[in-house]
Amino acid sequence: GIWLMGWPVKMMHEKVQTKDGTWLAYTIYSTNNDVARLANCRPLLICRGWGMVKEDSAQLAARIAAEGLRCVVTFDNRGSGESTVPPDADFCLETMANDCAAVIRHSAQACGGRGGLATAHVFGVSLGGCVAQLLTLRHAELVASLAIGCSHFGGPGHVKTSQKYRALISAEPSRGPSEEHQRRWLQYMRQSLAINYSPTFQNTEPARFDQMLDAFVQVELTRPAGGKEAQMAAITNFIHKGVQRELCRVNTPTLIVHGGEDQVIPVENAALLAAEIPNAELCILQHLGHMFWDEDCNTVVRILSSFCDRQDRLAHPSAAHL
Repeated sequence: GIWLMGWPVKMMHEKVQTKDGTWLAYTIYSTNNDVARLANCRPLLICRGWGMVKEDSAQLAARIAAEGLRCVVTFDNRGSGESTVPPDADFCLETMANDCAAVIRHSAQACGGRGGLATAHVFGVSLGGCVAQLLTLRHAELVASLAIGCSHFGGPGHVKTSQKYRALISAEPSRGPSEEHQRRWLQYMRQSLAINYSPTFQNTEPARFDQMLDAFVQVELTRPAGGKEAQMAAITNFIHKGVQRELCRVNTPTLIVHGGEDQVIPVENAALLAAEIPNAELCILQHLGHMFWDEDCNTVVRILSSFCDRQDRLAHPSAAHL
């Protein structure tokens, strides 16, 4: 475990197997303080984006667990990190939404009395935001509230990812044996990471960015073969179809969060999502980029914790919350 804000945050590593044989690896962050109050705080599930791994959410998850006194669950999407996938398994976003449902159910048992009912707040970012929409549409009984970060609803009505980003992801050089191949690949990795952050962040916190780059490169070097490509094919399929027409059926409390300087998924998508989902709240974080939770973790912890606490108070009016 680790210590944050004076609280001991425990980390529990688990796996659950889906019906098609995929093993999903996840981590639960929790604190033992004030268990009685924590029992009224439903867990938060974080669903990450394309190629990302559960460790990328470690800071955010631990902070929310420590400050919000709730269990936070992060997991590797199929094809990422420690999650495996059989060669013949389905890789559409509908299946990935079912994966989220499996993690919610399984982690509820692992959480026990610490908010361990089979319902969770869900925070999905980028690809994970698309998956979270499908999860809410297909498994509404599992979703206490929905927070969608830097995402879109796909289909012809959404604003496409930036041309700069599309050109970048289609131009990845080979990781050959020569020093020149390595240099070009590492330069590409830097560019690929940089587009996810605002210029201000990169200019004011170069040391932090370099640390993130080191971790990003390590993830790429250890990535399961074919997983990232399969995820991209699933995203592409979702983009063609989308769920815009279905979102009017969402009755789950919803928060839309987007960085005002997102260079990957245009910020206009946030307002479009909020217009389609009944009573959705909209929060634009000006001057922040695509991965806004890394740039200003304090603000995002406060926003998510406040949103989840509010929904928990409505579900348990007699409970005391921060």
